[in-house]
Amino acid sequence: MELFNFIGKNDNDMLSKLSEKDLDMFLNYLDNYYLKLREELGFDKFITFGLEFEFDTSMRVRIKERIKEYFENFNEQPWLFTIDKTCGFEVKTDILIDNKRNWEDIKSVLKIIRDDATIDASCGGHIHLGSQIIGEDRNTWLNFIKIWELYENVIFRFTSGEFLITRPMAKSFAGHLSPLFNETYTKAIEENLSLKEILKLISGRKRAINFQNITDLSTFESYNTIEFRCPNASLNPVIWQNNLNLFVNLILKSKDDLDLDEISYQNRDYDGIDLKQALEFCDLVFNNNLDKVYFLRQYLKSFKIGTRPYEMAKRFTRY
Repeated sequence: MELFNFIGKNDNDMLSKLSEKDLDMFLNYLDNYYLKLREELGFDKFITFGLEFEFDTSMRVRIKERIKEYFENFNEQPWLFTIDKTCGFEVKTDILIDNKRNWEDIKSVLKIIRDDATIDASCGGHIHLGSQIIGEDRNTWLNFIKIWELYENVIFRFTSGEFLITRPMAKSFAGHLSPLFNETYTKAIEENLSLKEILKLISGRKRAINFQNITDLSTFESYNTIEFRCPNASLNPVIWQNNLNLFVNLILKSKDDLDLDEISYQNRDYDGIDLKQALEFCDLVFNNNLDKVYFLRQYLKSFKIGTRPYEMAKRFTRY
């Protein structure tokens, strides 16, 4: 029996409520399931994003020329190729929406980079989301802050991607937000802070999320983004798509009427595994079993715990 014969792909099972027997069966199927690049994630067109592919190479001229040739085939300008101070080089995508062509471009450009480049512990995998996605509703922001505070350790292990631990440089360039978010949420509730006051408290560039690029929460503006800085670098398109899917769904879920005040976790092992917490998180954030499977497969990584930077997990993607 295959995984999606055991659970319905489009159903929304509460995986955290499975019996011990059913959970064991589910995890066994999951451990043998490979994630593939999806043609689309199904996002509305108001959801815009940009990706930053960081890498280290001496073949930068060849990579730049091959990317230019790729886009010339479509009579288009290539994505921006720049020097990155911490890693070496990076390619920044245009402002994108979720469609088949853009994911084909992402896959092709990553293949070009992967042929002649490597990534190391100084490279990150930053994702920018248009600020209009979250909007200017105060309750949405409070929900977002609370969910991130509760589950940051789960998010960090997930965004380590195909590696077993988060890169060491994240401490300096993508620091943990859970303590700050906990203080901000409490202060916002007790003192009835405005959204402007909340944003001032959480603003900071070298953290897991950078809010300093926000210029207008009500409409689309170029460079008006929320930047997620915690992911490890990757040259795997499935990892990029999966990370994006998490961040978008987390924001969209924050728009719901949620009761989060009774939830509390003490575990802050950012590279370890907390299955109970991860199951509850994916039940909260995702609305279908396919997204939950994609999240849990990348989070669990065959249940192996890493001990050194950029130690690869057992392969769980095919592209």
